[in-house]
Amino acid sequence: MSFDGQVAIVTGGASGIGKETARVFAQKGAAVAIIDYAGDAAINAAFEVSKDTGNDQIMGIKADVAQSKEVVAMVDEVVKSYGRIDFLVNSAAIRAAGNVLTLDKEVWDQVMQVNLKGMFLTSRYCLPKMIEGGGGSIVHISSVQSFASQKNVVAYTASKGGINALTRAMAVDHAADHIRVNAVCPGTTYTPAVIKSAGRFEGEKTLEEWGKANPVGRLGESLEIAHLVVFLCSREASFMTGGVYTADGGLLAKLPCELPENN
Repeated sequence: MSFDGQVAIVTGGASGIGKETARVFAQKGAAVAIIDYAGDAAINAAFEVSKDTGNDQIMGIKADVAQSKEVVAMVDEVVKSYGRIDFLVNSAAIRAAGNVLTLDKEVWDQVMQVNLKGMFLTSRYCLPKMIEGGGGSIVHISSVQSFASQKNVVAYTASKGGINALTRAMAVDHAADHIRVNAVCPGTTYTPAVIKSAGRFEGEKTLEEWGKANPVGRLGESLEIAHLVVFLCSREASFMTGGVYTADGGLLAKLPCELPENN
């Protein structure tokens, strides 16, 4: 896969899956705009990716994907710098603890604004540029929690379920524009966010337990998810659109009740 002369935008690109996705795009020759709410983090990530890959067409941009004006400004800056947009990877997301009785309404709104509306807005303003260039590919980062949920993550789970539906709708709406839209649903992946979440419990021990819950016996790595994302943007995936793909180490395939070993 080569992406020479093509341009990718990766939101939530300063860390975790987003950062590794930006790195893989850069390795394959694409110009990459790393977007993050934390501007310094976006710039630092762009510097690191550029240095590691030898690709000098990497930029970091501060933008809140939930704010239309900031998304418009971000898209304009990318087009001004690189002339086009071919790929959009929506990885920006936040998570909050609580169920429908305990979660503050304002926190519910915030999660939906970033996780779901943010993907709507970035797609809304990137799509015209992609269509002008003859087409492209969009990948939304969803989650296995769009299919099954832990306790007390009602807003996160609902937002990820919405992403899957958004993916299908966009794929149907924009196929004639030569835009492919897919979603990737990672399982528990070794990212800063997951490490922080495990820190609320027993840290490394909790991470180990989460890994053992997967049939492969370990957590996923951000780079493993990134390779799937970039593949879905490639010409090799030209007949794939409207799909929702799990990368979860077999987690959703496994029933929690197991038969005795001597059965």
